[in-house]
Amino acid sequence: PVQSVAVEREGRQMATAGLDGQINVWDLRTYKKLHTYWTAVPACSLDVSQRGLLGVGFGTHVEVWKDAMAVKAQGPYMSHHTH
Repeated sequence: PVQSVAVEREGRQMATAGLDGQINVWDLRTYKKLHTYWTAVPACSLDVSQRGLLGVGFGTHVEVWKDAMAVKAQGPYMSHHTH
């Protein structure tokens, strides 16, 4: 099941997070999957900034992925964990 959905501001791409730990980036014009990312724990929240950064929240972690909507990123740009 899908846990969270975020659409970038121009409405061309969408990110979805599921209980399987996958984050998928979709092209809304063609309905095709562009990229897949994985998290250690299923993400419960997603958001896309005005500059195209993808924010991913899961458990007590937050990750920021730079340009993750446009190209396949190798890893998070920034990560933070609270205790």
